[in-house]
Amino acid sequence: MADEEPPEEPGDEEPMPEPTGTHNDGGLVWGSQIITIGAKTYVADDISVQFPVKEITRTNENDVENGDVLIEGAFTGSATLQVLNSTTPVPPVAGAFTITSLNSVTLNCKVKEPGVKFGKGDEAKIPITFKKRHAGS
Repeated sequence: MADEEPPEEPGDEEPMPEPTGTHNDGGLVWGSQIITIGAKTYVADDISVQFPVKEITRTNENDVENGDVLIEGAFTGSATLQVLNSTTPVPPVAGAFTITSLNSVTLNCKVKEPGVKFGKGDEAKIPITFKKRHAGS
């Protein structure tokens, strides 16, 4: 059938629409994310996620390493939430939300430690730390 289109190759997906006033060539992952914690929507800036690993090392009788195991742990992270106005609530401890990591991987998160930051000559912010939200929590 000569009129059939070839199957899409990985990476041929339609690009996400660009926010007004931005122009991305498609090669740069950038920007903040909109997250919802409870019924409140926040803009999350400076998102950082760490994927810890526990290492167990085996040594011989001379204490020379001869084997190891790497065990993936639950991710942790931090973000800074924008304060929309004076009634913007600080998110609750264990408040559930999702963020999107590279390759469009969704990470299920919960707030670990919320805070409030005021800076001279700067807007108020809500710094949070978060961790993996396990099923059922």
